[in-house]
Amino acid sequence: MAMDEVLWERYVQESTAVLRVYRWTPGWLSFGYFQRWTEVAKRLPPGGLAVRRSTGGGTVDHRSGQTYSLLLPPGHPWTVGRAAQAYIGIHGTLAEILKAEGIPVDLIQTTTPAHPAGGWCFVDPPVLGDLVHNGLKVAGAAQRRGRCGLLHQGHLALTTPVWERLASALADEVTPTQTTKAEEEAAASLAREKYGTPGWLTKR
Repeated sequence: MAMDEVLWERYVQESTAVLRVYRWTPGWLSFGYFQRWTEVAKRLPPGGLAVRRSTGGGTVDHRSGQTYSLLLPPGHPWTVGRAAQAYIGIHGTLAEILKAEGIPVDLIQTTTPAHPAGGWCFVDPPVLGDLVHNGLKVAGAAQRRGRCGLLHQGHLALTTPVWERLASALADEVTPTQTTKAEEEAAASLAREKYGTPGWLTKR
């Protein structure tokens, strides 16, 4: 979570979009900025660890599947339209890639009631823009907009490798890169001072 914020702050200055793919240490869950910690804590599995995201949405169990973040700078078409447009646009692109891999998925295009306090992703019924395979939700995400543009944090409950194709589908030019030592140090500091503190965890 801290690395997403560091990269979001950095690359906005270069008007560069970033697709970041990463893994979680076993046992971790993330939950939405607006969720109440007391409600999330009631449903944590034994030994489970949790972190509050800066994006909305519900609780995501990261013990399986793949996680990614898409950071878009101000001025990108998906940062100026309605939030649902970006959500559907990103997931629509992901759906086409999965279909090309032989995995038929459906993009939910009907609006369903929001879940109380964000709910529990991949357990509660899918909502507008989610991807469903064989009746089960397989892709969901949460977003945040700000002066840096759009932060889209998503989870794919499949092991299919899709990220190179997704990057190529979303950009005319793709440059693979690794985080720098300075970025890693900045993220570690932010994790200690913000995301890893009891004050942030129990913020609501």
